[in-house]
Amino acid sequence: MSKSGIHFNLSERKVLLRFFDVLSILSVIFFVNQTFDFDYLILDKAHWTSVVVLILYISIFGTVFEMYDLQKSSKIEK
Repeated sequence: MSKSGIHFNLSERKVLLRFFDVLSILSVIFFVNQTFDFDYLILDKAHWTSVVVLILYISIFGTVFEMYDLQKSSKIEK
């Protein structure tokens, strides 16, 4: 008997997690900008390049840290 439901491959999970990473970071920055009148990163149509650069940084650094196995590197013996 086959199980019904949503099945994600490993690569689909990575893309979905990266999407939610970017979405959560941008939503927190938007919330901070609106709540505290803090203009670290302005989220509007005139300043779209800074948002694209931030998304690229998140994607690149996320990929690098994903490839780097932190559990193995934390052991001194290896």
